[in-house]
Amino acid sequence: MSRRQTLPPPPSSGSAPLGQAPAGHPPRRFLDGAAARRAAEVVGESAVDAADARPAAGRSLDLAAPQGGHETPTTEQALIRRMTSSLATTAPGRLTSRLGAALALGSVTRWLRHARMRTRSEVVDPFGLDPVVSERWRPFFEFLYRSWWRVETSGMEHVPDFGRALVVVNHGGTLPYDSLMLMYAIRYDHPAHRTIRPLIEDVVYQLPFLGVLLNRLGCIRASQENAERLLREETLIAVFPEGGKGTGKLYRDRYRLQRFGRGGFVKLALRMGTPIIPAAMLGPEDAHPLLARLGLGPRSPLPFLPITPTFPWLGPFGLIPRRDRWLMTFGAAIDLSSHGPEAEHDSLLVTRVNDQVRSTIQQMLDELVERRERDSPPPPAQDERSRREGDG
Repeated sequence: MSRRQTLPPPPSSGSAPLGQAPAGHPPRRFLDGAAARRAAEVVGESAVDAADARPAAGRSLDLAAPQGGHETPTTEQALIRRMTSSLATTAPGRLTSRLGAALALGSVTRWLRHARMRTRSEVVDPFGLDPVVSERWRPFFEFLYRSWWRVETSGMEHVPDFGRALVVVNHGGTLPYDSLMLMYAIRYDHPAHRTIRPLIEDVVYQLPFLGVLLNRLGCIRASQENAERLLREETLIAVFPEGGKGTGKLYRDRYRLQRFGRGGFVKLALRMGTPIIPAAMLGPEDAHPLLARLGLGPRSPLPFLPITPTFPWLGPFGLIPRRDRWLMTFGAAIDLSSHGPEAEHDSLLVTRVNDQVRSTIQQMLDELVERRERDSPPPPAQDERSRREGDG
């Protein structure tokens, strides 16, 4: 005799008995124990307790077999009874603690969200510059600029007090310290305290945390579209024509300019009628002397792993930059407005201006190297030798 039986039809009036579907509707079923677990977790039951409410394999999911003349309650009935007993036995102990933990977790989540917003501005510019983030990092960059590298600037009179201009700078160093120090120099040492927006290569944005931070501090991903939009807004921008070739220079090739590409910045200046200001920076390539480059493969977001005297040997401490004196100078502006926008298609003119800017920056770099060597104190042994020769 089969152990499975069906329920008698429900009464004509009133609601259906607990655990049964109304007339004309198929009985509700739990397809598996997942629904039972979800319902049990609402009132504080663990997943293990909810799994116990699952019917045994091979038995009906509608009704259990009657035993001893009494109908075994359905899975839903058993689950509801288990929930009720759980509420009665755990309150106010386990249930209260679980609800308290949930409320505490929600409070922590709201506090973290509020804390994150406290470190950001509610309004940023279209390129991501965040004044709050910039101000919070100002003491750190001021320490690097004033105390650690003791940056000295010259030629600030060539940077206009207002209006757009294109500052072309040499590039070097494993990390983009040159962009940050250039921003700080223009913002705090220029008479008009202007804001300059450096355009940096895409590889920087592949680095975790660094790309987002630089974006909030004022750096922008390098592209012709971004540069044109900034210049239309009469913004002072900086470009690094050496690109990745500049950051990948070995220490033995320091302060030797790499190829400037096809003169994209010259075409930009001609098209927008913007003056070009050559600038040279001495110091970035000494911050992390690059001894070798370790290839990481085509799937790596980074072109290479830098090998310096301290990195990766000292781990994170190897990222601390070397302390040295930095020099920064700005040259006279090169006005190209007389050529007109159509001159960007003149390849001979573009090449000539490109070479002119490159040779000017290289000459400025050579002068800075000589100046730093001349101003630097001699080593103790050499100083003692010179003193003895003078006494003799």
